[in-house]
Amino acid sequence: METKENSLNLHFDNMPVNQQRLINFLKQSYSEEEIYALGRMLNLEKEDYVGKGMTKQQLCGSFVEMVNQRSLYERLFVLLESPTYVRTRIYQEFGDLGIKEPLAENKLEKIVQECYEQSGIRLKDTSFSDWLADWKRSMVLVLGKDNTPEAWDKLTRICDALREMGYSPYLIKDQPDIGPLTNEEKMLAYAAVSRFVVIEKSEPSGHIDEAHICATNRLVGIWLSEEGKGDTWMQGDYEVSFLNIKSFTYGIGNMSDAINTGVDWAEGYLKEKEAKLNSIYPFRR
Repeated sequence: METKENSLNLHFDNMPVNQQRLINFLKQSYSEEEIYALGRMLNLEKEDYVGKGMTKQQLCGSFVEMVNQRSLYERLFVLLESPTYVRTRIYQEFGDLGIKEPLAENKLEKIVQECYEQSGIRLKDTSFSDWLADWKRSMVLVLGKDNTPEAWDKLTRICDALREMGYSPYLIKDQPDIGPLTNEEKMLAYAAVSRFVVIEKSEPSGHIDEAHICATNRLVGIWLSEEGKGDTWMQGDYEVSFLNIKSFTYGIGNMSDAINTGVDWAEGYLKEKEAKLNSIYPFRR
């Protein structure tokens, strides 16, 4: 599990300057009712941080003090990056603390184009739009810990199960580096062109950052973990704030059941999303 030393709490505990930055950000970015809503989602009792006759500055200060006392910074920032509460200012204000802005559509399109041009995975004379549509139909990116034989075996078993269901799964480690793309951009490029992403989250590894990137960039994700295990508590409630991801647990010997359930959910989510987009944008029909 992720330790406190590896979390946002480190940047705020006994750091009055950063706490004041957060107080000012909350005051400028959210209404009092939104502060109360954030408190409810953090399971804070209103009377613990709200006092009669408080100014908004005092309210935000008391709220941050309670977050600090209960080491809730990680959970708070998950909420602040969720679609309902995200404000673009957060990435400028707290970028130095590792809060990364989701890629703008034009930037994402650019790195996907790099993937198409340089990866060598496209068929000769296939247009970009045809290539992208083909990948979106069946390709599934599988992520997770991959630096031990046991972990690698688990990822290959996930791929085998997906292949039996008619998908074309692939592992990011098997894909070639792509020219000017960073490792993060490479992962995001492949994730963006996939139908959905499956992340095995039973043990901590670099995929913790990848899971966060996929969630905030609105990519559909199936998160798998073995019962009683997990990579970080700090992402345990992501699916509350990000509707594009969902977690599924499995017992020893029945991982395929969790994969089947996860795929059913992902396909249902994609179908519902497409229907909603078609109703909003008539030109898509």
